[in-house]
Amino acid sequence: MQPGHVEDLADLAVSRGSRSDCTIEDAVGAEAYTFEEIVRKIAQAVGSHTKIIRVGKRTLAPMLRVLGWVTGDVVLTDEELDGLAANLLLSKKPALCPTSFSKWLTENSSQVGRKYASEIRRHY
Repeated sequence: MQPGHVEDLADLAVSRGSRSDCTIEDAVGAEAYTFEEIVRKIAQAVGSHTKIIRVGKRTLAPMLRVLGWVTGDVVLTDEELDGLAANLLLSKKPALCPTSFSKWLTENSSQVGRKYASEIRRHY
């Protein structure tokens, strides 16, 4: 995973929106993490002592559906899980979102995870 900051993504969209050519670009941040690394980094930043365990997709997919039912949201789709497993969230191209995720996380750790933002409730 190469998380990009929302303001970097907005700047990228505005700068590319004025162009007349058609391009496909990877809007990714400069730091690359495995899914486990990013989960551990967030847990550390917020002071969580939750035990993180590894489970296979056959176990994880039903767990995510139950979590989705509990939250009223879609946590991760099967397609997103496949993308994570196949490292499709990593780019071989230069990062277009310069904001450092680790620096942002350190600066905003007091706010991370304090409020749940449901994609379903926000958009539907």
